[in-house]
Amino acid sequence: MAVGNGLPDFWKGGSKTVRSLMRREEGQGLVEYGLIIFLVAIVVIAVLVLVGPRIGNIFSSITAAI
Repeated sequence: MAVGNGLPDFWKGGSKTVRSLMRREEGQGLVEYGLIIFLVAIVVIAVLVLVGPRIGNIFSSITAAI
């Protein structure tokens, strides 16, 4: 306990415990954003694999028509 204000040291923000918890939460948010980006990339790749040949055929027919 700190002398004077009656609050434990970790509530004052000067403790490594509070700072490490804050860093862990920030890191957790970054990991969540990373997972979202990864999943979106997988969906985009899957769509391109499925639709890519059709788009290629459309552009080939346009090129042949010109």
